[in-house]
Amino acid sequence: MEGYPRIHSLIWNASFFKPSEQDLDIVLLADLVMAVLSILGCIFNFMTALLLKTNKIAIGKMVLGLSVMDFVSSVVVIVLRQRTNEYVCRVETFFLYFGYAGSFAWTCCFANALYKAIKSEDFEVIDAALVKNYTKLSIILAILIAVYSTATGFRKTQDGLCLPQDLNNQSNANQLIIVTVPCLISIVYCLYCYMLVMKKLKNVGTFARLELLVYPLILILCTLPTTLMELLLFIKSDMEIPFWWFLMSYSLFVGQGFFNAIVYGLSKKVIDGYKALCCRRSSVHNQELLTQNDTSVRY
Repeated sequence: MEGYPRIHSLIWNASFFKPSEQDLDIVLLADLVMAVLSILGCIFNFMTALLLKTNKIAIGKMVLGLSVMDFVSSVVVIVLRQRTNEYVCRVETFFLYFGYAGSFAWTCCFANALYKAIKSEDFEVIDAALVKNYTKLSIILAILIAVYSTATGFRKTQDGLCLPQDLNNQSNANQLIIVTVPCLISIVYCLYCYMLVMKKLKNVGTFARLELLVYPLILILCTLPTTLMELLLFIKSDMEIPFWWFLMSYSLFVGQGFFNAIVYGLSKKVIDGYKALCCRRSSVHNQELLTQNDTSVRY
């Protein structure tokens, strides 16, 4: 990792973070590990959809939509470590922020679906038509942010790497539009839905599905430290950020896809689905053995 001039973080400015070589190596390693874990988590979700046919139901389709966005951004995070040219840098910029913005949008859709389901006391309200609207909304918002980040040249090649521009008045404004504001809106909206849902749950004593409850919470936990850090820096640009905060916030931000996959993998529906699949395969295997034994006895 020696010679890597600047990490491709969302917020990197020597005025608030002066890393040693050892600090830089730690951040780069955390960056790589979390991105790889996120990719593996998304692949698990894709395989689950294929094996358990979860893509046939509305929430399963929503999980796939979120996983696609997390997968795209995580792959780009790894690709950004390679040296490139200006044209490829623009392509990387587009897909990086397409994935990030799409992930924010889909998580807000989960929060909205949770509210609708609890309000109507019926999870059947989350149907194919609603998921179709969520898909259109997430893609449109993701494209808008991605196009803006590319058109404004938010990332450019520096020393052969695709990196954010040095912070100035223009790039600060772009940072707000591309990253900080979408994060902040997502956090506020998810918190708002949570408050409405908790009030409703308390009144009617109903229940909510794990995926709908936890995905918005993951977004809040993974993006809040980074968002707070960025807001503090916009208020006081010469503020010095502790290394542990930078490392924690950056790792959580990059690893959101991994935590999303854990939640999905631990959901009762998926666990029961894999148990049933294993039981069916075991039953088929035992039947084949019985058939073989019966044939052997005859001959």
